[in-house]
Amino acid sequence: MHFESFPPSGAPTSETEAAATESGLLPDRGPALLGIVEGPEGARALIRHDGGEVTMATTGDDTPSGRIAAVGQGQVVLSGGVWDTVLTMPAG
Repeated sequence: MHFESFPPSGAPTSETEAAATESGLLPDRGPALLGIVEGPEGARALIRHDGGEVTMATTGDDTPSGRIAAVGQGQVVLSGGVWDTVLTMPAG
């Protein structure tokens, strides 16, 4: 299974941005875990990558930020290069 990409669909209005944005929860750079969806085919992670691209991926998928090594309770492990990166759900 390959990841799905969700391109931006236009600029949000200032009202929408104010209602949906809580500053400081997500890192400004690097990948960020936005959510995890559990379904009959297993868990899938919603990840925002550098540049703002958002993908939905599952274990074994290659994404712009690395291969998904694991999707667990509130976290995702990305494998790429020498180090693994653990992404966790933002608190808030």
